[in-house]
Amino acid sequence: MIFRNNTRIARILGDDRITGVELDNGDVLECDVLIEAVGSLPNVEFLEGNDIDIESGVHVNATLHALRTDGTPWADVYAIGDVARFPIPQFDPTTRRVEHWNIPTEMARKVGRLIALSRGADADAHAAEVAKVFAPIPSFWSDQFEVSLLSYGLLDQGDDIRLLEGEVGGNCLYGYYRDGTMVGVCGIGMRQRVMSYRSQVGLNFEPE
Repeated sequence: MIFRNNTRIARILGDDRITGVELDNGDVLECDVLIEAVGSLPNVEFLEGNDIDIESGVHVNATLHALRTDGTPWADVYAIGDVARFPIPQFDPTTRRVEHWNIPTEMARKVGRLIALSRGADADAHAAEVAKVFAPIPSFWSDQFEVSLLSYGLLDQGDDIRLLEGEVGGNCLYGYYRDGTMVGVCGIGMRQRVMSYRSQVGLNFEPE
């Protein structure tokens, strides 16, 4: 299994059957099967005309309040789930959608606490919860027949990719680094070893 980051398919090779693909950097990868994942589009059309930033999702701040088009938050409007674009402050301030099952769960817990505390009498507890920014560690996993993938962090933030354990072509574990700090880890197999690196991801990362 090969990962090629920050590249695009420029041309599909072959006549009656595919024989490979040519990438935009000129590299050619041989293959006889090509699977294309096109992603998803958030259904935000129903929010048009409500002064909410809905460019490629609902933009929210660090407490998951929906943002107006001028960037200011709505006081009592939240967005959670795959449709929400949120900042991940331990990596960078860019808002992004993370479409994996654990993120909506963590978002719902955060918003539930905020709403419950805002309706209570303990103003200090509500202020303390507001001060806690939503800062999850993105993750994904996928089992492809006998191959198991597991990842933590934002792999696209890494400009230094290192083989940490295992060997290419078999079970292996890669670390993704930026300015010497781990911003992501991804493993083929070695699930327990990948999980052991989770606490290192994003630690002390300072975005530009």
